[in-house]
Parts: sequence; structure tokens; C-alpha cells
Amino acid sequence: LGYVVITSYAEYVDKGDYSPAVKKAIEENPRSTIYFPDGIYNFSEPIVISADPTKSVSLRLSNLAVFKPLNWTDPNLPMIRVGVSENGESDAPLNDAYIKGSESVSIIGGCIFGVGTASGISVEGGVGTYIYNVAIKTTPIGIHIKKGPNALGATYVNVDNVNITGNDRRDCIGILVEGTYNTFSNMRIASINFGVKCTETGSKNIFRNIHPLCSIQSKETAGFWDLSDGNVYDVCYSDQFATGFLMETNTKSVYSGCFCYW
Repeated sequence: LGYVVITSYAEYVDKGDYSPAVKKAIEENPRSTIYFPDGIYNFSEPIVISADPTKSVSLRLSNLAVFKPLNWTDPNLPMIRVGVSENGESDAPLNDAYIKGSESVSIIGGCIFGVGTASGISVEGGVGTYIYNVAIKTTPIGIHIKKGPNALGATYVNVDNVNITGNDRRDCIGILVEGTYNTFSNMRIASINFGVKCTETGSKNIFRNIHPLCSIQSKETAGFWDLSDGNVYDVCYSDQFATGFLMETNTKSVYSGCFCYW
């Protein structure tokens, strides 16, 4: 298929920890797609993907490939971090030179199984990350889009056909958005306290056909919590939350065809 198959690096796996193997595969194969066949892959640290087009890679998981944390200590630390340099900082700021030479990072397929101790995916830099057909299960935070390292705070992430299941804790969030100009579509989110939360900087995002379902009995739950301006909610369905759409004072988002069920 033209992919770099991660099992080619099996000799670098130590006691079931695939972190060294994946790190080596990324370092040796920039501008490539790393493929994960069926199986369970344990990681003791996040998979870090640079947004620098000379260093970045994409991940392609088979439908039965599962990522699991190994000895994870920080529940807010995601298993996959996109747009992060070697020193852990957001990289590849938005500028004309970068856009002309950029290649979008994609994460497609498989399951990220946080077992309640690790979060799912964070996008912290770069432009145009694509997340498609991924199951994210038992994570404190399913997807976290941070404010981009540019004047707009933009990362232009596209998330489609991704299902998220939280860990049923009071602070659990399905989608946390701090950045701008991102699009989320065709998603189901369950076992969370807040389905979608846009912070004060999380503006100008589009949410289309998003269905969060609450299983937590609390007066503090919300399907959609908007603290910013200019977001668009199209046919979004809040199911069994104490508050369907929580709009902070002076927010100015758009709601079209949205509905709630209690």
C-alpha cells in the first residue's frame, strides 16, 4: 500500500511498549504514512507528530488496531499530539511560506482506548489536520484543539465520523476547542459531563450533526457549552443533559436546526 508498517520496527519494542518503535519510525520516515495492522499497541508516552512538513507523518490504523496507555500518569495528557516540536512546543506557525509547503497530517481508522487514564488526540499546531473514522474510548478529554501558534489562533482541523466515549467523570469533556476555524461533523459522544466546550478563544468553528449523550446525573452537565463568539451549530442534538445549549453572556453563535431531549 506504500505505507511504512509499524511491525517492521518490532525489534525496537521493549516489553510491549511501542513508544520507541513509533518514535524511530517517525524519525526515519518523514513525509510518510505509518500503518498499524490489527492488534493492540501499548504506549508509555504520547505519539508526537510535528507540523513541520519536512518532519511530519500521518497515521493509518486498521479497523481492529487499538492504542492503549501503559503506566500513564497524567489523564489530561493525550495519546497522540499533533503539531508539536521535539521540545514539546507548538510548531509550524501560520504564514505564506509554510502554507505553500505544508502537507496536512491525517489520523484515520482504529481505536484510541484511554482506559480512563489517558486522553485521546490533541492538535496544537500546524494547518489542516484531518481526523477520520476513529473511535476514542474512555478518555477524560476525547479531542482537544488548542489555540494555533499564529495571530488567528487557527489550526483548520477537520474531524469527521469520529465517535467518543468518556470515562463518566464529572470533568470529562468530549471535544474541547480553544482554537478557531475548525470543522466537526457526524460525531457521537457519550459518557461525558460536557459534550462540546468552546473556551473564550474557541471561536469561528463549525459543528454539524453532533450528538452528545449524557449518562451522568448532575445539574452541571451540558451538551454544548459556548464561551466564545461566531461558532455555528447545525443540526446538533443534545441528549439527556441538564442544559442542552449553555451560552455564556454576550456570546453570539449561530444555531440552526438544533434540538434537545430530556
